[in-house]
Amino acid sequence: MREVRPHRVVVIKGDGLDERFWDALGDTPRILWLYDDLHRHDYTDEFLRQVGPVVDYARSETDMLRARGVDAHFVPNAFDPHRSEPTSRRTDEIVFIGSGYANRKEPLTHLAEHDLPVHAWGRDFSRHPFDRARTFSWSRPPIAASREVPLERAYQIHAEGAAAVAIHGLQNGHAMRTFEIPGMGGVRLVDRDDVDQFYEVGTEVAVWHDREELLDLARRALQDRAWGRGCEKPAGAAPSPSTPSIIASRRSIRCGRTDPPQLPGALAGMAEHTEPRPPGEARRHQCGALASRHASRCPA
Repeated sequence: MREVRPHRVVVIKGDGLDERFWDALGDTPRILWLYDDLHRHDYTDEFLRQVGPVVDYARSETDMLRARGVDAHFVPNAFDPHRSEPTSRRTDEIVFIGSGYANRKEPLTHLAEHDLPVHAWGRDFSRHPFDRARTFSWSRPPIAASREVPLERAYQIHAEGAAAVAIHGLQNGHAMRTFEIPGMGGVRLVDRDDVDQFYEVGTEVAVWHDREELLDLARRALQDRAWGRGCEKPAGAAPSPSTPSIIASRRSIRCGRTDPPQLPGALAGMAEHTEPRPPGEARRHQCGALASRHASRCPA
């Protein structure tokens, strides 16, 4: 920090940094970005009030922090459309990528017990001896499983599957999967009603509330591919009115607002000298995160 002497700093989580970092930062304009639940960070309210603008990924936490006197702003997580390109490959699988918490294993196992082709990726699902050793568990759910994959490949897997299951549980905000799956043209089955702040439920995503509802949606995704892929057409082409679609599919990754999303006033100064993207690049700005509500309405 002392050698580089940056003009502005974005600190991501940052709870592993000690006083030497914050002392070196001095009065440099900064944003503290919390993309995970607040209780997973080792911060006091006093520190958050003094550190400067705090960006939180959960609206409920933002409201709570503001009530405590913190200069907090709600900015959802995001998806980078430049990181990976969708493939033309399609699999007849219900896919899941992530950690194997109990609340995730149970609904996935329920699908498999009803003879649905479920495939999970991650160290908690993998039967590789190394993964079993590093998770201190030999037990695995009775579903097809693979080892961890790079993020770029994970993006593609979401697009290739018949549907991708998103299981949040007790998280306050929306994980990055919220935007990665639709952003890659995947059919997203999610357990959160408040996803409607980003996507149109029933058109861009499907919401489930219990494992039986998840089972019904997964079956439909496997049996009626047009239901989930009805908008899988070149950008600008509209889906057939007789074929309702869950995801704007390929169109969603091509659509982008030519106007950048508006940052909260206190954060705008951090970006005032940012170079604008060329027109072609601006159109590739993903309709997830700050602009995701526009995904189904992007101009051709």
